[in-house]
Amino acid sequence: MLPPPRVAAAAMALAIVNAAGTAAAATPADGVDVSDECHKHPPKAPYELHARSANLRSLPSPSAPVLGVVYPGHRIKATGERHGWVWVEDKTSGVSGWASIRLIYRDVVMCLD
Repeated sequence: MLPPPRVAAAAMALAIVNAAGTAAAATPADGVDVSDECHKHPPKAPYELHARSANLRSLPSPSAPVLGVVYPGHRIKATGERHGWVWVEDKTSGVSGWASIRLIYRDVVMCLD
């Protein structure tokens, strides 16, 4: 059984850092430590589909009517979360609706220093 994508990505990132020794924090010419900025305001990864498909529903509920389906390769934009659901605009099909956050979520972004 393969580990979940988030766990696999984190393990791979740690392996890369360990293989290279230690990750050095970048310091631009003005002397500002970039790693501090990353920890204060970590970058946010885009929402991505982590399943074979996800139903887009009219309300954030598993019993709400399905308006459409998101598939891998669709361009999506997620703008808000509510109680385990995320509002998704499917730019490929033009359909918008609520999807389970278990299927469409942000990947983990790590600040390495």
